[in-house]
Amino acid sequence: MLHRFQFIVYDEPVPQARPRFARTSTGKVHTYIPKHNEEARFLIRATFLNLVRDPWEPLQGPLRLLVTAWLPMPKSIPKKRREAALPTKRPDLDNYVKMVEDALLGYAFNDDAQIVTIEARKRYVGTLYDSGFIPGLSTTRITSPCWEVCLDEIES
Repeated sequence: MLHRFQFIVYDEPVPQARPRFARTSTGKVHTYIPKHNEEARFLIRATFLNLVRDPWEPLQGPLRLLVTAWLPMPKSIPKKRREAALPTKRPDLDNYVKMVEDALLGYAFNDDAQIVTIEARKRYVGTLYDSGFIPGLSTTRITSPCWEVCLDEIES
């Protein structure tokens, strides 16, 4: 039986940030992940874990990952252009995908090399573009920033 997990995380998407480095008072270098990244990972992971039954083992086979990052509409975009506006500025789309991959690593799958297909989009909240990843959302307009994630186990 192939598994399929579809979920929405109602939190403003944040891209995966690079690790930060700080020097301690003794001169040693300490590496850390920014707090907003840790919080985003936790929310994505918690939403996934709410879908699975206990006990849960991470998926073993090849996977397909679908991600849409629904971003807040900038106030600088004129109202007449808002319906079709696309987020072409930074941060890059791959940083949003990396955030989802890192959040699910060790929980949904053991190795991100298992992901053989990725479909990703970044869209503004309130635009006419539908993601088509989750049934029912194609007729619903997303009204608040969120992550839309679908993880499919595929036949090898």
